[in-house]
Amino acid sequence: MLRRETAAEHLRRIGLDWPRLLAPGDAPLAAQAAVALQGCPWPAQHDPDPWPALRHWLRHALLRMPASDWLAAWQAGSAEWLDTWAQRHDHWLAQLLRRAQGADAFAPLKPEAALRPHGHPPSLHMLGATLAHKPAFALRPLWHGASAHTGPWSRLGNAAEDAPLKPWALLGTRIAELLRLALEGGDTCLDWGALATGPRRGLAWVEMARGLLVHQVEVDAGAQRVLACRVVAPTEWNFHPQGEVAQRLARLDPELPEGTLTRRVNLLVAAFDPCVPFAIDRLRACARPALPEASHA
Repeated sequence: MLRRETAAEHLRRIGLDWPRLLAPGDAPLAAQAAVALQGCPWPAQHDPDPWPALRHWLRHALLRMPASDWLAAWQAGSAEWLDTWAQRHDHWLAQLLRRAQGADAFAPLKPEAALRPHGHPPSLHMLGATLAHKPAFALRPLWHGASAHTGPWSRLGNAAEDAPLKPWALLGTRIAELLRLALEGGDTCLDWGALATGPRRGLAWVEMARGLLVHQVEVDAGAQRVLACRVVAPTEWNFHPQGEVAQRLARLDPELPEGTLTRRVNLLVAAFDPCVPFAIDRLRACARPALPEASHA
């Protein structure tokens, strides 16, 4: 189920969100993506083996080459391969990536800040204790006192492949994970687990499409009721007020032309995916130096 749901989520984000964010206003390109997505054999729950049909669609509608070859080239060259591939083809996905590449004026992520507490049981116990005793932590989490980032690039199984990737290259990690899921053995590329973190308290975690998702629940067994349920989603890490996206937004020149600014912000959103709608409110700091935080932020 995790394999199918994660693959479907990547397909939706690539086919629905990327045209809107990476090529705003280009209706023909969005229409091409929609037609391709409509022809996709969704990895439905009732199909015992949807992966051969999905691999066929990936080859002809998304990649224009075998998924295994694309993935091998990505593992060998990551961002360089993504650039080579995008320049080599001219269908809708290649066009989207070429347009987005010009908007990437951001610093690369630091591999050491990738969120991987689930690979170390003592770290999970520490995370569980923090959630239990500091409920506000779930809204603004820090790891070892610093911000962390999470996504397809921070999987336990990919730890050996760490490289400093810029936001544009993070799009490639989403394509690469979709291919890993579709190929033989794709049911082993995502990790999940659970453990007891205290009396009547348990923590479960899963590597889902946008990154690491953590739930901790505490129960009153006698009364048969839930005392506390705390969730830390990927959004809370990546879009933390001092997190990866915020740091890059803070470095943007507010005097940039509106189109340039929009493309750069949209690239960040596509790369990190907050899973909620957003709007760009362009306000001059000199005009309003003390802005209150929006109630929905």
